[in-house]
Amino acid sequence: MISETDLDKEKSFKASMGYSMAGATAWQSIATCLASHDGLLPPPINYEEPEPELDLDYVPNRLKKKDVQIAMVNCFGLGGTNLEKAFEKE
Repeated sequence: MISETDLDKEKSFKASMGYSMAGATAWQSIATCLASHDGLLPPPINYEEPEPELDLDYVPNRLKKKDVQIAMVNCFGLGGTNLEKAFEKE
């Protein structure tokens, strides 16, 4: 079961990788699985200061250690192709 405290981390790999067309889903999936395996949450790129009105726990400018059991990838592709994948650590 996923608790609300497990859903409070916001990350983005896409800005770090650029737009790789059809390969974006594969890259995001690999990066998500590696982050879960290594227990490191990557920072979003170009995120300098928190927005005071948003109550989200971003991981700015540094890696953050966390034991990640379940991770999710949202992929919105060309032509309206959408995919959401969840990965669970065994």
